[in-house]
Amino acid sequence: GSLGLCDSDNGSELGDAVDLPPEAVSDEVERQWRAVDDHYFQSTRAHSRIREALASSQASLANKVAYVQSQLAADAHTRLSALVQRCLDRSAQSDQLLEKVHE
Repeated sequence: GSLGLCDSDNGSELGDAVDLPPEAVSDEVERQWRAVDDHYFQSTRAHSRIREALASSQASLANKVAYVQSQLAADAHTRLSALVQRCLDRSAQSDQLLEKVHE
């Protein structure tokens, strides 16, 4: 049979249970089925917890990446502003030098 309880080789898969009366075999099958069901339930719960933890760590990682990107952008903006300011200062100095030359 599909559960391996009624095989033609005297049900060797159930071991000693073959010698038990039918209701005892039925109880054993019921007990094993409950164990399988419980195991499935526990596995499903564990899987859900793993999925939640994964989603949480992905969100945390995304936040960290966004923070680092914003810091880099701010840093780049600060450096760019300083560079532009230096260029403007040099331009003003050049203008002053040109005026002195023309005097």
